[in-house]
Amino acid sequence: MKSVKTPIFVAQNIINITPMSYFVTNHQSEEQRRDELVRIIEHSVERLTLQELEALYYDMSTKNYINDSPIASWE
Repeated sequence: MKSVKTPIFVAQNIINITPMSYFVTNHQSEEQRRDELVRIIEHSVERLTLQELEALYYDMSTKNYINDSPIASWE
């Protein structure tokens, strides 16, 4: 029997996180560190299955990191 993971468990385990020591340098501004993190996360998210994306969406929406408002209203 195939086990079914809860959305939160799946969402917490789908992205391989680079150690934070990689981002902490004297030569990197906060904006540059943020941009690098966004690129890593985007690359990871692009490779997710539909089920993993739905789990991630559920997890992020329950934590109020995202909502269903159009992007234009965020600006």
